[in-house]
Amino acid sequence: MARRLGRPGLGIQSGYQPDTWRSGTSPNTGKPAPAFSGEIEDIARPNAVRTIYWALEGQVSILLCALFATTESIADIGALGRLSVLFAIFQAFVVNYPLPEIAKAKGRDTIARLALKTMILSVLLVAPVLLWAAVHPASLLWILGPNYRGLMQHLLPFLAAVSLGQIAAVVYQICTARAWIHMNRFYVPIALPLQVILIYTLDLSALENVILLLGINNLFFLLFNGFMFFRSLQKEA
Repeated sequence: MARRLGRPGLGIQSGYQPDTWRSGTSPNTGKPAPAFSGEIEDIARPNAVRTIYWALEGQVSILLCALFATTESIADIGALGRLSVLFAIFQAFVVNYPLPEIAKAKGRDTIARLALKTMILSVLLVAPVLLWAAVHPASLLWILGPNYRGLMQHLLPFLAAVSLGQIAAVVYQICTARAWIHMNRFYVPIALPLQVILIYTLDLSALENVILLLGINNLFFLLFNGFMFFRSLQKEA
């Protein structure tokens, strides 16, 4: 049966011979099949600028914190950042279990149901860490060492901001699994001015403002990805 690489995830549709679909090359010339190359370019092109932005964002953030924040606040954020490893199981679950099923799903209702199920499970995986930070923050800070016991009031806001980023990443991975990433071309033109406004508005010498900067950025990440998902879902047959 004739088949080719399909847009939703890596689905299979009619059009090219099986050997062509498996290798992504033409059986006669050995060169990339036109449809295969076109699909890859169609996915990569709108995602390129956002990927470059992400690659540089962390380094730029460190530079800005070094310029505007105090040495103490940078050290504190770095220490709190080590607790992000608690979400490692969260990412492993999302990548290995729900996404392949979402990528192969057909029909708007089925995709929406699987995405909702994934989001609910994601929140349930994040919630215990936040509950731990709210109920007994001292035990979490004990992991960092005695020098960071004074960060108790900042622990929950920081982990809440990180959790927003984790959930936003899940929405983005769902969009990526479906190849719903064409709106990525609008991300940087919106995110960059937002960063500039926040940097000039917030006093980054205060740790709470550094955490607020992180939280607002991750909230924007979540809202943008959510809009991209729902906009693409509406177009799904």
